[in-house]
Amino acid sequence: MEGVEGSRLVFSPLLVRFISGADPAARAVKVSDSGRLRNELQTMLTNALEYEGDTIRVHFDRIDPMVISQDRQIVIRRTLEWYKEHHPVWFRWLEVA
Repeated sequence: MEGVEGSRLVFSPLLVRFISGADPAARAVKVSDSGRLRNELQTMLTNALEYEGDTIRVHFDRIDPMVISQDRQIVIRRTLEWYKEHHPVWFRWLEVA
């Protein structure tokens, strides 16, 4: 039912979708998004994460702009902040520093 490009995004990591222009508010949010985003952060931003108990704090100042551009970092930050604001129970593990 999706076009070729849309079908390709279905299997992409959520952060890649949002970096590519998808709006998190325009898609159905599932509780599994919390786990998916947690795993993606642990894969993509390992050096930027700080762990404290069940909390993961993302430090954007630790991300090398040569690895992830400032523009993409802004998209990731806004996405995480949106999820935290709109789904605080599912994302209580997340802090954006």
